[in-house]
Amino acid sequence: MPSASALERLRIDALAHENFMVRSRALDFWSREPDVPVAVTGRVLDAIESFGAAEAFRYLHQLNDLPHDERSWAWLTGRFEALRDGTHRDAAASISSNDAGHLARWFSRGPIEWIARDIDRFIDIRPDRARLRGGLDKGFADRGFNHAWSRIQIAELDAGGRLAALDERLLGCARTDGFAGGLVFEIEQLADEIGCRREIDGPTLAAGVAASARAPDDPAAGYRGGAALLIMTAAKGALEVPLNPILRLLAQDWDWTNELVQSALIAAADPAMMESLIDRYPDLEWFEPLFVSSVIERRRFPGLEPHLIRLLDHLPEDEDLMPVTSLAMGAVWYGDEASVDAARRIAETIHDAGDGATLHDALWLHEVLTCGLKGDALARAGRMHEDWKRVEARMRMLDSYVPRMTRDHPDTHVRDAPKIGRNDPCPCGSGKKYKKCCG
Repeated sequence: MPSASALERLRIDALAHENFMVRSRALDFWSREPDVPVAVTGRVLDAIESFGAAEAFRYLHQLNDLPHDERSWAWLTGRFEALRDGTHRDAAASISSNDAGHLARWFSRGPIEWIARDIDRFIDIRPDRARLRGGLDKGFADRGFNHAWSRIQIAELDAGGRLAALDERLLGCARTDGFAGGLVFEIEQLADEIGCRREIDGPTLAAGVAASARAPDDPAAGYRGGAALLIMTAAKGALEVPLNPILRLLAQDWDWTNELVQSALIAAADPAMMESLIDRYPDLEWFEPLFVSSVIERRRFPGLEPHLIRLLDHLPEDEDLMPVTSLAMGAVWYGDEASVDAARRIAETIHDAGDGATLHDALWLHEVLTCGLKGDALARAGRMHEDWKRVEARMRMLDSYVPRMTRDHPDTHVRDAPKIGRNDPCPCGSGKKYKKCCG
């Protein structure tokens, strides 16, 4: 069994593997990690340069959380220049409009000094709002460039201005039914600025969390708890907040705080906290297992493997599939033989569908990285790629209907391509008849 450092190297190198599914599964893994080495970004770009942006990975939006370096920034801005100037159909610059929207979000997460230097290449800043230049469409503003412009504005506020803006947006979230995505994103940006400057201390955060747990029907208490979680997340574990009140926040089931609880636990995790979460997992209720299992999957520390194996071996048979899958995947990513065997025992009880398929694929990737792509692993890679191509074909077929549905005369059907007969070969390339494949 490879050492932990050797296994990390294998997982990085897999990002540029010649096999499409190996590359894609490796990126799936790194997109879940809280701390990603910058070498990951380099290998991702190696794959894009070798195979093209459209063929390198299944989901290009998984680049969103990767760290930036000068090479990735040059690649990213180059793609946006091509879209702005209308040259994006060239093979070297080809990315779909959907992926481009996700990449705009990656742009917004770059170093603030790089954003400030380059943003006017893509947006025309006006007193009332920022307008996109050239061939960049409105979707870009919604998905990324407006967030980047917001970060610049936040950076220009003094300490008091950031705290006032944070307070205003948190109250807005507390008064809104459901998840206010735009407000939460701005809150995260503000919290990052404040947290890095340590302008709110640990006791204040603890009081905010405790207040929200005591008063589930009080919006003011809810936003104080949300503030605590956000600042705690931004502080990357530098602030100590009691674990019990944070877990109680999950029982409130506030749409806009559940994922923040998860993010705060990931940011603040240390070996003692993770051991406590694993040992207390069987007693969690309601929504707690769903979010805590994701924390256990993504935050791993040497020495905790026996705790996780014991948990997996004693889970009740009626446990929900999604958190069980996350726990087992956490065991796979530890990479030692005992942990992987515990995950395999879970996989044997889960059918190869939905979240169960995700666990099987994680085990498959581990096998490929430690034993090589051969025999059954090679055959499985071929089947996985064929399945993905069929999904892509269905997505293209659905996309072709969107313009028709938005025409001035939706009741008049105009066919853009010859009709596919039920017994004709399926256009996805599976070799099956249309009626038995995508029809």
